Amino acid sequence: NISIDNKMYAKTMEICKRAIRLYEKANDVNNANKYYKLYFQNEEKLEPIREHLLVTRYSPTRVERGDMLALSDIEELLAIPLLGVIPESLAVLRASNSGIPVTFDQESDAGQAYLDAVDRFLGHKVPLRFVNTKKRTLLQRLFKAKEGAAA
Repeated sequence: NISIDNKMYAKTMEICKRAIRLYEKANDVNNANKYYKLYFQNEEKLEPIREHLLVTRYSPTRVERGDMLALSDIEELLAIPLLGVIPESLAVLRASNSGIPVTFDQESDAGQAYLDAVDRFLGHKVPLRFVNTKKRTLLQRLFKAKEGAAA
């Protein structure tokens, strides 16, 4: 959420950069210095950039096996507020290969997780999803065991 003032300061700084380059090319040090001063005055007024953590390719199963850090460990190490968790998903690879954003695939966990992160960034209260292992039913476990034996 960037304020209108912040946008104005950033735009002024962008214009100053262009003016500085032009005056430096023309060897006009006095005018270049005026724009440097204006640039730094506006820079001081900018709101600080808020940092957010988006954990991608997260796999609760790998966390349980000890192959990946838990979210709490990641948050503790980085000390950045968690914005979202994107689960590891083949949908991301398929989307990347086809040139279509994964967010267009609202059936995929990854697409839903990215949309959740956007909602959180915009200030909506959205619970974290896809951070726990999915409990398989007895039939799923039996068929998985048979698939492994057949392979």
